Amino acid sequence: MDLDFKTNKYELFDDWHQNKTKQEFTQKLQQQAQIKKTQLILICCFKLKI
Repeated sequence: MDLDFKTNKYELFDDWHQNKTKQEFTQKLQQQAQIKKTQLILICCFKLKI
């Protein structure tokens, strides 16, 4: 699933109920955040030579 906010505007922002699109976006964003967090930790450890 591509994180296309423009195409999924209604499902994400105008529909106040939980829906499949919101669940998929949340899952994908959490995955991306975890990847970035891991990358940041590795960069910091590399720079500190830990």
